[in-house]
Amino acid sequence: PEALRMPWERFAELSLTLTSTTTPIFIISEDGTKSILACELLVRRGFYNCCNVSGGYQYWKGRVKLEESA
Repeated sequence: PEALRMPWERFAELSLTLTSTTTPIFIISEDGTKSILACELLVRRGFYNCCNVSGGYQYWKGRVKLEESA
């Protein structure tokens, strides 16, 4: 419920709205490539708790739970 959708095309701009540099941030993209880049950008901006969801949303275990509840 607290997830934010930030399309890659606007990520640099929208990520400026993130305020806490210590809150855990899990970043997920379709195949994991853009989420790696997003984590790198956030780390350069001083965020310390970024986590790339390896493999993208197709391999994210939480995806199954979301689909089952829909």
